[in-house]
Amino acid sequence: MEEPFKEFLQGNRKIELSSGTTVEVPPLTWGRELKIYKILTGVLKKLSAPVDSKTGEVTAIEADKMYSFLSDFASEITNIAALVFGQESKWVVENLTSDDIVSFVLPLSLHIFNKISKGMTSAFSDLTPKPEGQ
Repeated sequence: MEEPFKEFLQGNRKIELSSGTTVEVPPLTWGRELKIYKILTGVLKKLSAPVDSKTGEVTAIEADKMYSFLSDFASEITNIAALVFGQESKWVVENLTSDDIVSFVLPLSLHIFNKISKGMTSAFSDLTPKPEGQ
């Protein structure tokens, strides 16, 4: 079976939570993707996550910083999950487990971040004047 976030990207809007409950995740709109991107940008800046200068994608996060990720950024993760599921934060806290967060919410939100970063990097690099002869 594929990972839930990959199934979602392929169009499956019904996600089975670790509790066995199936929920329908609404399609991600630009507004929700942008909010997720903004939240993750703040988190990744605080973690000093390295970004590939050519693609704009996050390349890695140091292990010692990763260990504090959940405790330092629990409210941000909860807010991202609420945006993904189109629910209030209270619903996220009462219905999702750490399995749901690490297998669906985090990979999906990082995919969104990398997609937007890569797209913006590509768009802006197209605007950069090229030296003559290239």
